[in-house]
Amino acid sequence: MTNVSATTMKDFWDGRGMVDEAFHGYSSYKVALGITAWKYMYNYDRSFAMGFLKDVESMYSIASHLQSPDGGFYTCYTYEDEIVIPYGNVNTETTSLFVIAFQMYPQELKS
Repeated sequence: MTNVSATTMKDFWDGRGMVDEAFHGYSSYKVALGITAWKYMYNYDRSFAMGFLKDVESMYSIASHLQSPDGGFYTCYTYEDEIVIPYGNVNTETTSLFVIAFQMYPQELKS
């Protein structure tokens, strides 16, 4: 599992979001899935996962800009002058993925 996870992280995470064949802009749900995947790695092989700590810290930083004033999470985001700008809809699917990601162990990142 760790080799697959490492390949995926290296191949798709560009430091701002996940870029894949369907890329037409950054999708918020992929950040939530990245956090979830990292937490699975952490629970399976902590020392391996810690090699990706900076990436998941970036994901948390991005996520902190994606929550709407109403509490849900926007579906998309872009960057302007290195600042995360959320856009799109706030929907149940994206918000649910962030709730799952944030509630999984570990709930706090510690190096």
